[in-house]
Amino acid sequence: MTRFVGALTATVLALPLWAALHYDLDVTVMPIERRMHVEGELSLTMERESDQVSFLLSKRMSNVRLLLRSANADIASTSVSSEPRGEDRLWVVRTKSAVGAGTKLILSFRYDAAGETASQYFVGPEVSFASAWGTNWYPLLQSSDNKSTARIRLRIPPGHDAMATGKRIADQRDARARVVEFQVATPTYLAFATGAFHIHRREGKRPLSAYLLKERANADAWLEGAEAIVAALEKEFGPYPFPEIAFVEIPRSISTAAEFNAASLQGFMLLNHRAFDVAAMSGLWEWLAHEISHGWFPHHLSFKRPGGRFMEEAFAEYGALCAVESLGGHALAKEFRISGYPADPIYSAAAYFRLVDRGLDHPVGVLQPLDAHRDLAYTKGSFFLYMLAHKVGRERFRIALREVADAHAFQKVEWWTFLQELQRRVDVDLSLFYDQWLHRTGAPSWTSTWSNVPGGVEVTLQQTAPAYQLDLPVRVTLESGATLERNVLLESEEKTLHLPTPSRASSVEIDPDFQILHRPTPPAPPPPPVP
Repeated sequence: MTRFVGALTATVLALPLWAALHYDLDVTVMPIERRMHVEGELSLTMERESDQVSFLLSKRMSNVRLLLRSANADIASTSVSSEPRGEDRLWVVRTKSAVGAGTKLILSFRYDAAGETASQYFVGPEVSFASAWGTNWYPLLQSSDNKSTARIRLRIPPGHDAMATGKRIADQRDARARVVEFQVATPTYLAFATGAFHIHRREGKRPLSAYLLKERANADAWLEGAEAIVAALEKEFGPYPFPEIAFVEIPRSISTAAEFNAASLQGFMLLNHRAFDVAAMSGLWEWLAHEISHGWFPHHLSFKRPGGRFMEEAFAEYGALCAVESLGGHALAKEFRISGYPADPIYSAAAYFRLVDRGLDHPVGVLQPLDAHRDLAYTKGSFFLYMLAHKVGRERFRIALREVADAHAFQKVEWWTFLQELQRRVDVDLSLFYDQWLHRTGAPSWTSTWSNVPGGVEVTLQQTAPAYQLDLPVRVTLESGATLERNVLLESEEKTLHLPTPSRASSVEIDPDFQILHRPTPPAPPPPPVP
């Protein structure tokens, strides 16, 4: 399976012209007619003097009507222009004279929306959904910071239900329509889904719901399994940032055309229908844990580009690594790290080295907007976080991560600022660790030989140049069957160590649980038997 958490298609400006964004949206969904009608207002505050407000709106929107007015000053008459811009049209509303910083403006708009499929967008009798993480279905300002709060009011056919970004605050029904209203209190890109859903709900500390297009006998058991995944992730990242989680079924043919198998949004996610048909939830542990992890990254904390590009994906896959280890045990987690999760073996150390061998490697601290670089974040990026947690101590890492995330909640933070704050909170010098894993391509590779000597074993380690500084786990198995665990520092291309043992050894394993990303080499053979 592939995953998609799309970047906005908007071209952004280095310095935002606008702030304090809030939308009031009234959306009438007409699934049989495969269209919808949108009316609303955008409230914003000018950050700098300007004579225009510009935004992108999907080219699927027609009969667009716009009006710009001020809440606290008179504005001269305006002019409106638009031009094609990829999948959108760029709209510019100009005033005859510049509007000063601090001026509060209100942009009123209304338009019709065709339902043809686009990225995370579809309107039809099967189901309807729209997400600005994929398609600019409402006016998205040209700004580096255009997330917003909102009120979303959805008018849908009788017998249908809706899920949207934010908290449901009203639900009115009559013979002609149902109107469901949501309040969005934390800035995000807005999204909704509507359809003739069968809803199953699991109450608890964090209520979970499944919005299904057909009934399933396993729905309650499915939610129980999802709850276990959430609990495993909360051990790593802290409480889920939103009051509840909803899983919305989308026919796979439609989701594929809309460029996702799963789309994680604030407080809910769109899942292709096969996710609800699994024979056992263990088949979804990695995939669903990744998607749920997006509730924290990017919906609670996101990273500024270019340094943090795709790092939300790295964190989501790190969450998947942790969930698999918690739910499936160490052996399954080791297999995941080496060759991929058995039910979905896409991302792993082996997958990373396939990218390396194809010439697609790149330092993960400065990834570019390329598909291969997204895969680097899934593989080496998530392994970087896994190794970082083990280097500083898993519990210390959990605490520090939560503290930094809470300090920047619902904000974009510079990637390197995030790393420095993390280093300060764990009180460990991570400069060399960061440098060798984020600024270098590739990964270490080593060989080892060993022999029994009086009082222990002698181990010789060799790694390829330039040398990494590695804190290597070593497992010594004695002839009696007992095992001894050690950690040794390898900071040069070759090093010989003496490890004390109470009796003769039968094997010596370096990094036996694959906790460090490296190119595996054949295990060292045991020494020849003593004559």
